[in-house]
Amino acid sequence: MKSGRRALVTFVIFFVFLFEVTAVGRDLVLTLLFDKSQYKKSDQIYVEFKLKNNGEEAVYVNNRFYLNSKVSKKDDREIYLSVISPKGIGLPSKISQETGLPKTDDFILLKSGEETVSQRKRGIKPYFDFLELGVYKITGIYQNVYGREIGLNVYKGRITSEPVTIEIVE
Repeated sequence: MKSGRRALVTFVIFFVFLFEVTAVGRDLVLTLLFDKSQYKKSDQIYVEFKLKNNGEEAVYVNNRFYLNSKVSKKDDREIYLSVISPKGIGLPSKISQETGLPKTDDFILLKSGEETVSQRKRGIKPYFDFLELGVYKITGIYQNVYGREIGLNVYKGRITSEPVTIEIVE
């Protein structure tokens, strides 16, 4: 009887946690902010990341926005980009690094309607080879795995931005 009750309690806790994360995840919106839509081949390409809470409940998020590679360890992927070339081929990231643990100050509470933007622009040319002229499709993925270890009920999950297009010209 006790093991049956324990299994039921475990199932209920899992279901409630799953619902909470899913519901909040739909309410958080990631947006990529480029400084322009067209770049010369010689230009640096800068992006900022914006996370907005469109939900009714406040949620803690990791505001560090550490840019890394999709092939990095899960613990090191706070933000990574998917870049599709003009020929429709996914570009591999040239950089994959250990991020280290975020600090307590990296987590902020986003109330309903609030947003946070990365503290600085990130140059993405060191990460990807933009060798072809034409239109590139770029999607951002926010993925947080930290926070509970410092006592915060932080959003843990994955949020994908809408794709943004930029053009590389001569």
